[in-house]
Amino acid sequence: MFYKDLGVCENAPDEADKVDRPRLVVRTSVVFNAAQVEGAAEPAPLLDTNPSLPEFERFVAATGAAIRFGENRAAYSPSTDTIGMPPRNHFRSLPGYAATLAHELIHWTGAKHRLDRDLTARFGSRRYAGEELVAELGAAFVLAELELAREPHPQHAAYMASWLPLLKADPRAIFTAAAHATRAAAALQAFQTTHHLQDA
Repeated sequence: MFYKDLGVCENAPDEADKVDRPRLVVRTSVVFNAAQVEGAAEPAPLLDTNPSLPEFERFVAATGAAIRFGENRAAYSPSTDTIGMPPRNHFRSLPGYAATLAHELIHWTGAKHRLDRDLTARFGSRRYAGEELVAELGAAFVLAELELAREPHPQHAAYMASWLPLLKADPRAIFTAAAHATRAAAALQAFQTTHHLQDA
């Protein structure tokens, strides 16, 4: 059973008394399991709800970052030095999942005992905007390095567009952010070398 919206109903003849109300009609459909229907085409296989990107997973594991999956949103917490991530199958695509986790890993590199970027800025401030720009650029660099995205993901451009006020106020901010992002991506890459040396 579902409701179909037929548009707005003007329910009073006097203009002053009119109240716009949606007109809803109830519709029902009979649904059968494919196994109950003779001659029905074979159903399409379900999509894998837990796909993976092995190279990206190895990259993430080599960092040693503490990541808690199953959270409501993606976020890095400086106070606990942990990354929270929603379950992987909550993302629309594997590149979207990888871009989000790479973004949080870039924030993770900014901890005081790593690259020591200021992660205490309040939401809406220029410093906060600057750190978000660093994280988006850094995530794009990481995905490009891993050849998971030869071009920036559309989400990167849309997300960074929200920080245009910062770039308009300080035209050099993009260069500063790019320099920090390059260092952060290089720091994550350095964990890969250390990890391989330990395995040797």
